[in-house]
Amino acid sequence: MWHFLDGLPRNSHYWAARSQDVELYKAGQRRGLKARKAPPPEPYEYSPELECLAALFYQIQQLTYVVANQNAKKGRRTKPKLVAWPVPRTAADIVRKEEQRAAHEHLESVIRYGDPP
Repeated sequence: MWHFLDGLPRNSHYWAARSQDVELYKAGQRRGLKARKAPPPEPYEYSPELECLAALFYQIQQLTYVVANQNAKKGRRTKPKLVAWPVPRTAADIVRKEEQRAAHEHLESVIRYGDPP
């Protein structure tokens, strides 16, 4: 069964659900497993449509960079932030956001009510 599931394309419902499963991610953390970056798309997953979208995305960023520099005052070039091609949220992102929220709430309670004993 594992070989069948492992062979599914990454755009399948199984991999989408697995990448956003917080319990599975936390279980992996308890066992000492680290979250790995997603590997590059397999050749069969990288469709012509996706390739065209990625190319448009990077062209728009370059155009933004050029326009921002043309509109800048002379001698003062700006560097707009260039971002990578967006990826879906994963369980690691969800857990990181929860941990940040918990740390913020703890800090807020310390500021409001003082340090707990």
